Amino acid sequence: MNKVKEDVENVIGRVLEEWGLMMIERPEGGGSFDLFDQAQEFRMAELDFRGIVSGTCYVICQDNFARCITANLLGTFDDPAEEDVQDAIRELINVAAGNMLTSSWGDDCVFKLTPPQMMTLVPSKAEELLMRHPFYFLADDHPVAFGFSVKRSLENDSGER
Repeated sequence: MNKVKEDVENVIGRVLEEWGLMMIERPEGGGSFDLFDQAQEFRMAELDFRGIVSGTCYVICQDNFARCITANLLGTFDDPAEEDVQDAIRELINVAAGNMLTSSWGDDCVFKLTPPQMMTLVPSKAEELLMRHPFYFLADDHPVAFGFSVKRSLENDSGER
């Protein structure tokens, strides 16, 4: 595994464990779409970032993971409201992206993050996105996948790259 990929994987794992209060493991063989229940809808939160590089970050999960992390964050055993679930998944990608960008490019680099957008995906669309080599985890035994893509470098004020 290359250093960048290993660093990103470690950052995501730390966010799930320390922020999300979840026990994590890496699926055998690295993970795949088959970890998920294809009979269920998928949830996705996505944001774009701009700075010395620009790109997109996303998290794909299903209802069981979404409700579990929401309950952890709220400190409750009650079934969380849908609005709370969506807020928790949006905040998860926000925290993961911020930590990944800081870890990869340092504290001195400033990035602008768009507000995370929530969407529901049918299994075929989720499978298409999950073919792009995301980072898979089992968090409290629930599958979750994160994807990061760097699209391009941005020019600084002097026009240099």
